[in-house]
Amino acid sequence: MSVDGVTVASGSPSTAIALAVGFNTISVVVTASDPSFTQTYTLTLSRATAVIPPTPTPAPDVPASGGTVPNTSAVTPPVDVVNRDTNGAVLVNGSESVSRLVPNSIDTGWVASMDGLQVSVSMEKSDGEPERMSATGEMQAVQGGRIVVSGSGYSVSSIVEVFVIPNGPTGRSAVLGPRTDVAGVVGAVYLGQAQVNAAGVLSHTFFVPLSIDPGQYVLQINGISPTDDSLSVNLTAKVLEASKPPKMRAGLVQRAAFYNGLSDVISSDGKKKLRQLVRGLPKNATGVQVEITGVSVSLDTLDENLALAQTRAKKVANYLTKQGVQGKYTVTVTAAFTVDGAERSLRASSSAVTGPDGKPLTTATINYLVPEGT
Repeated sequence: MSVDGVTVASGSPSTAIALAVGFNTISVVVTASDPSFTQTYTLTLSRATAVIPPTPTPAPDVPASGGTVPNTSAVTPPVDVVNRDTNGAVLVNGSESVSRLVPNSIDTGWVASMDGLQVSVSMEKSDGEPERMSATGEMQAVQGGRIVVSGSGYSVSSIVEVFVIPNGPTGRSAVLGPRTDVAGVVGAVYLGQAQVNAAGVLSHTFFVPLSIDPGQYVLQINGISPTDDSLSVNLTAKVLEASKPPKMRAGLVQRAAFYNGLSDVISSDGKKKLRQLVRGLPKNATGVQVEITGVSVSLDTLDENLALAQTRAKKVANYLTKQGVQGKYTVTVTAAFTVDGAERSLRASSSAVTGPDGKPLTTATINYLVPEGT
């Protein structure tokens, strides 16, 4: 069978299929018949016009804070700032402009202002405590510390980038980590960027890398004015070496069996042991953890053993807290009871001392850390 020059194979005796091919359409004609009826169905499939999607515009690179390539580069700081003749200056389009510089209210940094621009910088330790300026007005930032920058007078939704530029002796070289030798100024370290809000206001905290070398630097804050002028605030700064925590060693003091017989009365020997516990804890101990196991396995009922074990543990804990032993307290209660009362024993808790007969004893253990050599 042939339709418009296209040959189509026939199906079963009761079915015939034909194709009609045009430039933009393909027609499929299906004929079906049986003893009771014959009917023709036509299904038309249209060939869609090809659409070529536009080439997408690449999204701009947004550098992450701390070391990736910034949108702009650091600029050469003013000579008078580099030479420490002044503690700060503002560059507009690369030229030094008349600006005002005053220390902030807590003496941790400077407030620079010029026309509509105002930028405040404050230094903090790694725990957020203030880091005071030096006697000469040089801002000081410890390795791992924080640089808190706030400002106004920037172009709405623009990006502000922050660098530190070495200009004095450092321990080795200021170049560190991936891509921190920023184009434009040799040795400049890129600390990151922040976006100005819809009101032209900036507020962001930057972090001083732990790996940066101690020494003298210029802190540089670069942004754009509402009139598209480049603004560069330059302030003298010094990176201080972070104090290294001392190496620590673990210590432990432990005493057991504080009570008279089957009672909750602390014996004279038990009081002596508690005093030894307190005296055995060094004054410079840190990370103190107190583990108390209250034990009773010799009374006639389980309820009695539980009640006595709890009371014994509580009394030891109260004594230690009243003596000023501060730390994390963990209390365990150990009790046992057998129906005939002939054998009353329990495998000791890992934190409990056992007596000569293998039974666990009420025990107090204090774990702590102290600097090596003490």
